[in-house]
Amino acid sequence: MIYGAMLAGGSGTRVKSSDVPKQFIEIGGAPVIIHTLNNMLKVERFDLIYIACREDYIEYLKKAAAEHASHPEKVRIIAGGKERMDSIRCVTDAIERDNGIGAEDVVIVVLQHHQIQLQKLQKMVNQEKNAILLLSLSLWLM
Repeated sequence: MIYGAMLAGGSGTRVKSSDVPKQFIEIGGAPVIIHTLNNMLKVERFDLIYIACREDYIEYLKKAAAEHASHPEKVRIIAGGKERMDSIRCVTDAIERDNGIGAEDVVIVVLQHHQIQLQKLQKMVNQEKNAILLLSLSLWLM
């Protein structure tokens, strides 16, 4: 299986004008993270996408994904860790707990705050077979 993983555990303290973490600021009626998620869901080879987020935003994100995600059945929302690497571990633990991890499985961790084109992500997913990739994806409104 090919798993996407989004890390959304930050507090967004650098965004001084917002009362919510930057990934949950609404644009066009949906949080920024949902726009990014919908772009990830365009990569058809993702079997499931796990989102590690702050515990106090899990229910909010579940509701937002159910309402706005193009394929909410492919989305799993879990509690992230204290640091980025802890959140990656939370994702891999959740995948192993839910589905097991086999030699043919791929986990692609996507960070929202760097820019990569969706087409590049699709190409990488289609070419990589047995690796854990760290790459970055920003909100890519089409």
